[in-house]
Amino acid sequence: MLGAASGMIKMNGIMLTEVIKPLTWLIGSWSGEGKGEYPTMEPFEFNDQLKFSIRSDAFELENLIHFEQVARVKEGNEFIFKHWEAGFLRPTEQGKIELQVTHNTGRIEILEGKFVELDSAKNRFTLRFRSTLLHNSQGLVKARTSERIWTFENDRLRYLQSMCTEDVEEMTVHLDSILERSRKNG
Repeated sequence: MLGAASGMIKMNGIMLTEVIKPLTWLIGSWSGEGKGEYPTMEPFEFNDQLKFSIRSDAFELENLIHFEQVARVKEGNEFIFKHWEAGFLRPTEQGKIELQVTHNTGRIEILEGKFVELDSAKNRFTLRFRSTLLHNSQGLVKARTSERIWTFENDRLRYLQSMCTEDVEEMTVHLDSILERSRKNG
């Protein structure tokens, strides 16, 4: 649990660390289209759905934001379920943000992130994460490093994911999608 020395502020009656406050702009559901590619696979189009949420009782103890992401790949005229991941965004004592991710395929990642751009007056940020731990279940292509860049502006979220694997040693873009906030969230 983070103490007063970590830069706490109060918002809607809940104590927040300053580093997590901009991430509350993401709370809600997002959807959009994206393109995927990698040197070891054919390019593809996908539908991306991303949801950020909090449990207020848990959030008061530790500023965790839960996320869930589901991707459906376009096959013909249909989008077929392909990938599901979930996890948490968590502020660290060093003023950074940890992204904890579990994939349905058996991969587990912990990434450390920081704001490379933050304009609170315009509700705009760019956040870059890089993996600090990667575990690949047996049978998976071994990812060695993963990087994610989230750019938020005007209720649009661009999600860019790059990685290097045992087969592709250079950091290479894998996914690129643009999502818009679902208007059902109010």
